[in-house]
Amino acid sequence: MKIDKDTAKNIKLTILYSTLTLGLVFLIFRFGLSVAVDISEYLQKNKPGNEETPLDSYLAQPKFFGVTEATNSAQFPIKGYGPANKEVAIFLNEVEDQALPVNSEGVFEGELKLTLGINKFYAIAKDFTENTSAKSEIQSIYYSDSPPLIEIEDPSPDSVIKNNPSISIKGKTESNSKLYINDHVVLVNSDGSFSYPVKLEKGDNIFKIVAIDPAQNTSEKDFKLQFRP
Repeated sequence: MKIDKDTAKNIKLTILYSTLTLGLVFLIFRFGLSVAVDISEYLQKNKPGNEETPLDSYLAQPKFFGVTEATNSAQFPIKGYGPANKEVAIFLNEVEDQALPVNSEGVFEGELKLTLGINKFYAIAKDFTENTSAKSEIQSIYYSDSPPLIEIEDPSPDSVIKNNPSISIKGKTESNSKLYINDHVVLVNSDGSFSYPVKLEKGDNIFKIVAIDPAQNTSEKDFKLQFRP
């Protein structure tokens, strides 16, 4: 029996999505439910909807998962999914950086070499007949390997405080850092300044100040004041 063109195309689509469904079940067991949900959304967004586009030339848009906002390592692992048994071209800061194979499960992985500051990257899937997909969502990651500044402005370290034990420790750090004094969270203003009120005990008062930036670089400073009533 001769199968018309539309019927043949529908059969191809049925086989394709049946295969993708089986692959999705496998990925749930291998990578976990959260990744499977991402993949499901990805498949829904990237269904071929243009009836004039030949099935053999359609490539779904790649997607990354597990991308963090900041890092203190120049070597950054990447992972995502795309059309099975094809490859993805990775563009870093608008320059094609590398090509990664997509395995039979639709997963690709590799590593980027970041430069200091904000790095932007995306992927484009391609096959071996020069068909390409739309580019993936652009990802941004901030790379820094320098510990944040901690500067105490008032009072000076090792100062002797008399009369009033209630004072404020004032200083500056990076505006995007988290700051702790003796494990207490300290509010950091948009300009990086902070002020932390304390009540001194008689004798030596030791303070440990810790600043942590978004890339998890850490600075520590010990600070001592003496109170003589």
